[in-house]
Amino acid sequence: MRSSLGRRRVLALTATTALAGCSSRLPWRGPPTIDASRLSEMASKPAPSVSETLPVTVEPSFAAAQAEAARQLLDDVPRTFDSDLVPNGAIRKRLNYLNDSAREQVREIEDAPTTLERLWQASRARPDAREVRATWRAIDSDLTRKEVREETPEIRATTEEFASRWSYIGDDPVRALRVHAEIESDLVGARNWAASDGRDHRQFGDGPFGVGEAASRLERARVDNDVMNHMFDRFQHSLETTSDLKPRLETARRTLYGRVQRRIESLPDVDADLHESPSALLDRNVGDTAGVWALARLYQESERNALVLRNADDPEPALARRILEATAVLVTVRAFDRLRSRIENGDEMSVESAEAVVALRENALEAIEAARTNELASGLVRELLPQFARYVRWTDEEFANQSGAISVRSVERDVADYIVAAETCRVLPAVASDTAKVVREP
Repeated sequence: MRSSLGRRRVLALTATTALAGCSSRLPWRGPPTIDASRLSEMASKPAPSVSETLPVTVEPSFAAAQAEAARQLLDDVPRTFDSDLVPNGAIRKRLNYLNDSAREQVREIEDAPTTLERLWQASRARPDAREVRATWRAIDSDLTRKEVREETPEIRATTEEFASRWSYIGDDPVRALRVHAEIESDLVGARNWAASDGRDHRQFGDGPFGVGEAASRLERARVDNDVMNHMFDRFQHSLETTSDLKPRLETARRTLYGRVQRRIESLPDVDADLHESPSALLDRNVGDTAGVWALARLYQESERNALVLRNADDPEPALARRILEATAVLVTVRAFDRLRSRIENGDEMSVESAEAVVALRENALEAIEAARTNELASGLVRELLPQFARYVRWTDEEFANQSGAISVRSVERDVADYIVAAETCRVLPAVASDTAKVVREP
């Protein structure tokens, strides 16, 4: 199942709050501001939908079966819990929250625009529905965590049975790379979720919510098992010829790791705290503009993700995923180099008005669309584009519900993600093309 990345805002908001207070007392001496309503109006306009894709045709009946499994789990649970069913107010409140959330997850399945996305949504809904049902059964019929965990051996056996028959087969290496990266994630997920209950950080102990937590983890393992079996079977049936691609992928990983290492070594050596002084990345004094904040973000993303690659210890399957991760690092480094050159040559990308913010957002949307339609667009572009395009959604969410006057300094930091989206999407087709050539080399 796909997952996604975390954000940052605390320092900016702290600084903004302090400045905004000064501005309200002495508006003629306060920091420059932007009308938040202009930004929320901008953020309400649709951004291009970049759907996640896989080069495997998911059977609609399979996605529907996953959705039905989630619905059936909730059919065994009351639609709401009142004081007669759950006298304890705190327990009742949390259980109703879990119940409402799970039912909303199920409702959203039909809103997903593609079969694949309906499958991903159903894959998220099933564990939530299982958690609600198990929690209720722990209250209503004394289901225990131990009883839930008795299902673990069968789930583990199913996982290892799949692992014994799966291999890095394929005809086109790029297509195979994308499919096997998904299978790797599911295989690692199934093993980890089935083993996770033995850890010491269980949040809810052996009470009702602990039972629900254990059941949810095992349901995640079941979902991963179901998905990877379906993906691999569909992939196998689609192949006209097959070959073992593992040696080629291992060579590609080594090549790309070498490129990542060389590109990271070429980045500026900076001692300053970039959260406070992002302009330390430049040879001239520009100030902390939106462009400079974007530059710092690209630098930090590049170094952090390259460090993850260098320190990766992969006892579990990760070959295809590491190739995609190395490609993503090369995208951010190339975007950093391109943006740094632009700023050094005078394009400061400062934000002093709502119109400037709108223009940066439009640039990002144009870059996303250009990447999608680029003549170099390949399966790897379709694989990685959602990862970089979602920077626009993150920033839209920041602006959507704001009101009043926002200090320009705060906006500069927030709007940097529009620039990150634009720069990464502009270089993505070329980097993806380079990776495709490496993966396809005999």
